[in-house]
Amino acid sequence: MDDVLLKPFSKQDLILIIEKHSPKHRLKKEQPEKLMSKHILSEIIEPQMLESLLEIENDNQQGFVFELLDIFLNHAELKLAEVKLALKEKDRKKIRDIAHNLKGSSGNVGLTKISRLFADLQDCSTNADWTEIEQQLGDINFLYNQTKQNILKSKP
Repeated sequence: MDDVLLKPFSKQDLILIIEKHSPKHRLKKEQPEKLMSKHILSEIIEPQMLESLLEIENDNQQGFVFELLDIFLNHAELKLAEVKLALKEKDRKKIRDIAHNLKGSSGNVGLTKISRLFADLQDCSTNADWTEIEQQLGDINFLYNQTKQNILKSKP
């Protein structure tokens, strides 16, 4: 760790930090529309977030977006296992806390559909019946597995 960037931060704040530590860093000069249309993840990641992530990715760090997605997938696997355990233990607070965590981490990498489902789980874990919570988890697991497969198929 060479620096600190506190939330909330802008794209420009992040770029300045990266440039500070990578003097040869340069952003891609292509039009964002061209980057978006030819990037294999354009169907998975929310377009504005993908554009921002691609602006960070430079020639020396190809695959940056996939690295972020790998980190998310590993994190989500662990947290979803914790949710299953919390469901067995009927621990609403733990489910709510994990859903909150996953809502943020999935949103941070532009996976807005699954982020919304985690937000719904966070909300319903407060007072919904257990059947509804299980239904919500089923929807999450389905979309998560579909997203994971799409990411893995997209890897170069």
